[in-house]
Amino acid sequence: MTHSYYLEKKNPQLKAKVKPVAYSYTNSLALLYREVLERLRRIEEYIAYMDTDIHRLRLEVQRLASRVEDLTTQLGRPPEIKPAATPMPAPPSIPREKPLPETAEAMPTPAPQLEAPKPRRRGGLSETEIMILKYLAEHPGTRSATPIASAIGKAREHVARTLKKLTEKGYIRRDETTWPYTYELTEEARQLLSRTAGST
Repeated sequence: MTHSYYLEKKNPQLKAKVKPVAYSYTNSLALLYREVLERLRRIEEYIAYMDTDIHRLRLEVQRLASRVEDLTTQLGRPPEIKPAATPMPAPPSIPREKPLPETAEAMPTPAPQLEAPKPRRRGGLSETEIMILKYLAEHPGTRSATPIASAIGKAREHVARTLKKLTEKGYIRRDETTWPYTYELTEEARQLLSRTAGST
């Protein structure tokens, strides 16, 4: 005690530092204590509510059990199910399949399969490609493959692939500065259409 008094008298700043630290520590403990008490109070309230609910459920179960006993007493014992006097009919017999003929003459010969005719190609192009070129000749400046597919009755993806193929062959000029792309026939495609029109 004398040593502590001597230190505080020797260094008054140490005394000024010790008091705020002790006060802060005590205040923190008080806050923690109040928080723990509040949580315990809430837990006790929750347990009390649970006990009330359990008690109410027990009363409800007892009431239902007594109701079931009353109904059983009023209705009496359920009737016994007696076995049927007439026996069950036997399942129908399944007819046996007829044996296959052993001779090879009885076996029918398969009909010859005919090959499907291949689509005609005019000028090295398929019918779909010719139809696309004719549509572009009648509708110059067409954008996208959607209107072409609707006009010739083909899928849009198939028409888009065919347009790309015709562009690579040099029959179609595609303007990529517009969106959707604009398609126009080249002079080579116009000459090909004129030759195919003259040959038909």
